[in-house]
Order: sequence, then C-alpha cells, then structure tokens
Amino acid sequence: MFDIKIERIISAPIDKVFDAISDHESYSNYNGVTLAKVVETGKLEKNGEGALRQMGGSSIELFERITKFQRPSTMHYRIERSKPFKIEHLKGEIRLFEQGEKTKVVWESSGRVHIALIGKLMDKQLEKNSARLFGSILKGIDHALSQAT
Repeated sequence: MFDIKIERIISAPIDKVFDAISDHESYSNYNGVTLAKVVETGKLEKNGEGALRQMGGSSIELFERITKFQRPSTMHYRIERSKPFKIEHLKGEIRLFEQGEKTKVVWESSGRVHIALIGKLMDKQLEKNSARLFGSILKGIDHALSQAT
C-alpha cells in the first residue's frame, strides 16, 4: 500500500492557492508533469466536481475524477484508470487552511498497485515518486504565486 502526506505553507492567500491547485491543466508547468488536461468538465465549473483530468509523468498516466470541490478549502479526487498498471485508489485529498496571509496545504493520497508479485515494491516506488511530485507541484505553485504579487 502507498500512503502519501505532504504539507507545505504557501506564501499566498487561500483563494489564490485554491485557484492554482484546481487549475488542472496548469500542472504541466511544474517539474515531473508531462501531461495535464481536462478530459471532461465538471458539473458547475470546468475543474470542479465531476471533472475528469488526465495527468501524466515520465512513466505513468492517470485519469482522476474530482469527487469533492469546495472553494477555497477542499478538493478530493479518485484515480479511475491508470497506465501501465492498475491502481486501487483509496484516498485523494487536498485540503487548504488559512494561516494569516499564507496558506497551509495538506495533500494526501493512498492506495495499492495491482501487479502480481511486485505490487508491494511498486507501491513503495509510487509513494516515493508521488511524494516528490506533489512537493514539486506545491513548490511551483508557491513560486508562481510569489512572482505574481
């Protein structure tokens, strides 16, 4: 099983941080993300609840459904499909907390890689790579928002 939890303080107001985190197609601007697009738009907002985003890195492609979207504090998602191996996704949450002029972001994801014999090994590798990727995305958002002010 993989279990990831990344926390970061971003030097920007919560509304701006939420806008950046929920702009799925902008993820391709950050290190480690080679593909980021909205395949199906959300019910009320393009990137909102119900949206299906396609995300890719050097060796993996994910189709993630936005299952909860509450501005400016919460976004949940679930991996519906993955390539080149199947992932059973149990949790995908991004939560934001206002801290004065800054925002604390907590990004959690957990699940299992389904590959006979080496699934547990792949879980550990996915956990390591995803933690690095989530951190890189949040660092990129922090940098982009600090340049915008």
